[in-house]
Amino acid sequence: METDHSLVERSEDEIRDIPLADIGHRYERLRIVNPRAENAIYRSMATYGQFLPAVASGDNDTVELIDGFKRLRAARALELPTLRVRVMRLTSRAGKALLLQLNWQVRTISAIEESLTVQSLHRDDALSQVEVATLLCRHKSWVCRRLALVERLCDEALERVRLGLITVSICRELIRLPRGNQEAVLEAVCQHRLTCRETRLLVDALIARPEQEHPAILAEPRRLETSAKAAGYSQPVMGLARSFPALEGHCRTVTAILAQMDLDTLTSQDHQFLRERTGPVASCLEQTAIQLRSMIEVQP
Repeated sequence: METDHSLVERSEDEIRDIPLADIGHRYERLRIVNPRAENAIYRSMATYGQFLPAVASGDNDTVELIDGFKRLRAARALELPTLRVRVMRLTSRAGKALLLQLNWQVRTISAIEESLTVQSLHRDDALSQVEVATLLCRHKSWVCRRLALVERLCDEALERVRLGLITVSICRELIRLPRGNQEAVLEAVCQHRLTCRETRLLVDALIARPEQEHPAILAEPRRLETSAKAAGYSQPVMGLARSFPALEGHCRTVTAILAQMDLDTLTSQDHQFLRERTGPVASCLEQTAIQLRSMIEVQP
């Protein structure tokens, strides 16, 4: 994406030291706490001070921080009186667009943070998906995917990922399940301190097993890997078996979406996108189906 430098640096911007208590942080809910990055910024500011100014939107009376929340939290922890800030005059939607642009430049933003920002532009600023796509110089399909990502995640998972209590990778596993089933899984993940790989095994098992077995699986999720090893299957077979629930789940999801899709309402851009993407996907599925059927036909 080409960066709109007029949003990043303008001649009327000013850099000034602002008391921490006077800095608003309502955009903070669009970012995720990363403990490792937080510690790195803290150590850097404790040793060398603040290198780069944070970025905020506002005027002489109110200032809302757009970029630099780790620096702000480090400054609070270090009990510094002020934070150096570049202040710009921006609307709410321009501020959110700038938040994304600044972090796209240095690759410090996750897909879920993008999703939270897109959702805020769509819900809070009342922009249509097409308007959000135009503002961010992205395709409408990208906006649609980002909205789907965050809206498929339960509220408790969103809150925990914002606070850095679970990782973005674990969230990607959770959204494979219906929202109503995610909280119980999230509780098991946090209680047993499951890794992303262990969470993937758990979600695979829940997708593959009948619902009446779910409480027992959630009670002892680590037994899944132990049971697989004890069964004595070879490593390639176990790898293939772990991929089956996810594959079946994705196929069912695509089938359900296609069944509800009204082709007459799609735009020319939609049709172009589908023509470009569905061919390779359909070919890949056909090859997979052929290989699976040939495996079934092989006699021991």
